[in-house]
Amino acid sequence: MGTSIPLFHHKQQRSTIEHWARASTVYNGFSKIDTKLTGYMTASKAEIILIGKKLAQEANWMQELDSSYRDPYATINAKVVLVDGPVEEIFTINKPDKPSLPSYISSVIESSIQNNQSVSSTIQQLMREKNEEGMTQAVPVIKKTKNEIDTVGIALLDRQGKYLSRIPKKNVKFFNLLNKPKNKGRMILHLVLPPKKSSQKPNTSILIQNATRKIDVNFQKGKFVFNFDINANVAVIEKTNAHLIKEHYDNKKNIHNLENEVQKEINKKLQNMLYELQKNKIDPIGLSLYARAFQYNEWKKLKGDWLQALAEAKINVKTHVKIKDTGTIRN
Repeated sequence: MGTSIPLFHHKQQRSTIEHWARASTVYNGFSKIDTKLTGYMTASKAEIILIGKKLAQEANWMQELDSSYRDPYATINAKVVLVDGPVEEIFTINKPDKPSLPSYISSVIESSIQNNQSVSSTIQQLMREKNEEGMTQAVPVIKKTKNEIDTVGIALLDRQGKYLSRIPKKNVKFFNLLNKPKNKGRMILHLVLPPKKSSQKPNTSILIQNATRKIDVNFQKGKFVFNFDINANVAVIEKTNAHLIKEHYDNKKNIHNLENEVQKEINKKLQNMLYELQKNKIDPIGLSLYARAFQYNEWKKLKGDWLQALAEAKINVKTHVKIKDTGTIRN
């Protein structure tokens, strides 16, 4: 295990000091590092807990963080972050123009959360999700790119807490449309709208001004049925396909056609994401909570094998888009 501790001495050029020790537990590591310090280590001021991908691929790795929720002096609000690659690489980052390493990592993650390219994940939140029947935990993932921190998506864990799959950061925005009853922060979606080129690269960017999500739950023919309704007001802020102007921006009818194209593209993205979640038998959205709230008797029968029930469920998505603004050139 390793630690990065801020330095506050005005004569020191470095903003942090790093220590490493081979240890079987967190507090065993603290005791070993204490021999190199003038004080002693405590978990009460922990800001970030970095978990290597290799450890996250082991079942029940969260048990290693037992001290974080057992010790009354430990903080349960520390952010848990998975590292794509060796954790040691993160500790080698040296940015004189940036704050201390813990503050730098925290700021990058918070910025990504505000831009809907990552999710929040604390010790307290992970424990709540772990104890919730059928709930899947989601953890932000970072990676060292050259001499910088880069958020690369979110990791999804299975029932044993083992790393199962990852949602890349470009798709986290679509995940948040499904996951949140109301959008927060800044959300820009990059879409491929017709006429499409062979490269299939995004040619349109839309800003989600506000979006709401409702979930209706039914039980039919022995299966749960989830109906997602997503309503979004958007602004078109970029379009590199010249045909979009000619075909969609001339009048209200063409604006309506553009809205339909945006709806189709978002629907396709959301439906594909839900299909992947069902295929992997994971529930990061917490559909188990909705099933329990609205179809309790049926949920009670299937809660012991909820993830299998979710895999067999029927999930529908309907997106309703209203374009409120097409830019300053033509509004």
